[in-house]
Amino acid sequence: NSEALQQEDNREINSFPIGSDGDDRTVSFLRTETDTTADKPTLCLVFSKPLDPSMSYEPYLSLKEKVASRASGQRLCIEGLNYGSTSVLTLRSGLPAADGSELLGDKQVTLTFTDRPPVVQFAGNGVILPRTDGHGIPIMTVNVPSVNVKITRLNDRALVFKLITEGFSVSAGDYQYSPYNEIPGDLGSLVYQGILETPGEKNSV
Repeated sequence: NSEALQQEDNREINSFPIGSDGDDRTVSFLRTETDTTADKPTLCLVFSKPLDPSMSYEPYLSLKEKVASRASGQRLCIEGLNYGSTSVLTLRSGLPAADGSELLGDKQVTLTFTDRPPVVQFAGNGVILPRTDGHGIPIMTVNVPSVNVKITRLNDRALVFKLITEGFSVSAGDYQYSPYNEIPGDLGSLVYQGILETPGEKNSV
């Protein structure tokens, strides 16, 4: 009947992604996304509509820290914040989307960053040290006070039985099995094993 058709039409209309006040002429803030893989964190504000990448959005951001921003698709990404900090960002009314629709009213967003995740890695991607004039293998760490180091020596003849690879990267607490022909221990001699202290500024390499 006509009443059932009207109710079905209402359900379809309400399912459309529209602005914060039910107005298709407005754009709404949805959520935040963070990237903590670099020296400085990057925070992206996600909106309900694509933004204008050629536009400067700094006038629509109220924040005590000096930051830089860039728009890409529905994201407005902010750089210049610090790990282990909390800030309050105000998105000012009138912030425009690419289609001309605007943010209705000021919106406050609390930005909280925890400390940078612990990292231990070798600098560069070299896998073989030169026979002479070698400068060692730099170890890069973030928020790690010490590293358990084990150095094994393989002679030239032993190397032909092993597959030389660049290793792998995993998150803290994870692990990965290495194929038997990549493990040097059975053909090598122990050169050094001990704890290497890695002092450094918090949240920095």
